[in-house]
Amino acid sequence: VQGVVGFIKISLSFYQVLSSLSVTYTVAWRPEMLALFEVSGLCRLDVLALTAVACISPGQHFRDTLRAYVIAPAAGTALIALPYVCVCLLGRAFHGAWGAHPRAARARASCTYWATYWLFLVYPSVCMKCVQGLTCVDIAGDARLFIDVSEACPLTEASSEVYAMAVAGVVVYVIGVPLALLTALVLLRVPNLARHKTDRALLREAVKTYKQHTLSLPSERVARYLGLAHPDAQMHRSDSGMARVWGLQDAVRAQDGGPLGANMVADDVRVAIGEDIGIVSDSEFDRVMEHLRSKHSMFTDHEELEFLTYPQLLALCVHDWTGKGLGEGERAIDLSGKTVEELRGVLTLQLRTLQKDGRISAGLLVWDEEGGSLEAAAVQHVGHLISPYKVQYWYYDLVGMVYKLFATAVVFATWRGQHEQFAAGIFVSVLFLVFSAVLQPFFVQLLNNIHMYSIAVYTIVVFHGLMKSVWDAEWDPVEGVTRSVGYEEAVLVLCSTMLIAPLALEGVLHVFHRISFF
Repeated sequence: VQGVVGFIKISLSFYQVLSSLSVTYTVAWRPEMLALFEVSGLCRLDVLALTAVACISPGQHFRDTLRAYVIAPAAGTALIALPYVCVCLLGRAFHGAWGAHPRAARARASCTYWATYWLFLVYPSVCMKCVQGLTCVDIAGDARLFIDVSEACPLTEASSEVYAMAVAGVVVYVIGVPLALLTALVLLRVPNLARHKTDRALLREAVKTYKQHTLSLPSERVARYLGLAHPDAQMHRSDSGMARVWGLQDAVRAQDGGPLGANMVADDVRVAIGEDIGIVSDSEFDRVMEHLRSKHSMFTDHEELEFLTYPQLLALCVHDWTGKGLGEGERAIDLSGKTVEELRGVLTLQLRTLQKDGRISAGLLVWDEEGGSLEAAAVQHVGHLISPYKVQYWYYDLVGMVYKLFATAVVFATWRGQHEQFAAGIFVSVLFLVFSAVLQPFFVQLLNNIHMYSIAVYTIVVFHGLMKSVWDAEWDPVEGVTRSVGYEEAVLVLCSTMLIAPLALEGVLHVFHRISFF
């Protein structure tokens, strides 16, 4: 399900940005490309841009369109929230409190989910319209609105309706929507949940590495024999032959490995194990079991950072993770007198440093609706914003919204009709492509490949617009030949097949891999 959500988000984002090209850049696009741009506008719910709608209301001015685009998002959000409002009213009337209705929590989660999805869909269109309402052009010394020259430039008439609506749209939607989504993520504690999941995974990896560094071969063999090394060590407690051994081990732990525990291990556990381990002397067995008690039994591989004891924290903090010891002139970290909270902070910094140095890895972390009450609530409320991505990149959808804002509205308002405008658009796309390639934000590699492919295709289309503007300027009406022939067809095919081309290529590579394997 998360993979399908990610694929839909990638597809929608690509066609949302693609559909704005006919307005963003002043290029004589061929009719097939214009038709593709027009249909793609449905991905950002730009219904008023359809030719059929324009034919129904031919006398419509830009101020009417802008008014619709400013009102529609708020009206749609209110309509989505209506069921939740009804549930709250029923809860107040029949259960004594606004949120006391049995379906209140479910209604709130559904309302938040679809309201945020609605804002995600309309965001590019609203941004473009609001910026268009503030973009002017000089015609024979008279400042006019670029998108509709029948309107005077709103920047010169601050009291005009267009100016008021455009500024309100910029504040409420262009700036307000990303801030509202970020606020929702923070209120649902998504950043804290992501940090907690990452720290927990790093801790488990660090404990595993610690055991590998500190556990000797004889101790490991004893631990394996006793079941301490088994993933589910509790299973071995039911074995009759090991019941006495486990009872003695519990006593050793209860006594914290004191003399009583050492004697028990030496006298009884060794007899229970016999000669299978290959340790013959009592002194060697005592030493091995003491090492096992102090190192292996200190951790269970299921520790939580907030519940680590002082000895556990101290052992991890002072451990030499490099295995090289102290270099010349280096001094050991003095942790004497540190409290548990201070040691926990030191260990957290160490874990993140080890991750940065590549010594441990958190692995692949994804959002799970069954991962806890807080995590389940976050997935239910804003799952489409976070579930397609790795946990540490919970913010990536917001970055994508900023990219769409710059790729469409900001580029539209800069260097109108000049080559620098194309350069700005290509720069924004390439920058986002590199950023995505470095992060690899999606939890499935195929989605990362499709995402980077979609950005690359869009960059090619913008570059095609630049070359076409140059070629059209150099077009010779006598020769009647344009150098864009062939190139335009290729770009059209790339845009039309964006949804299936990466999947087809992945399937072909998979088939070749299986053939080469056999």
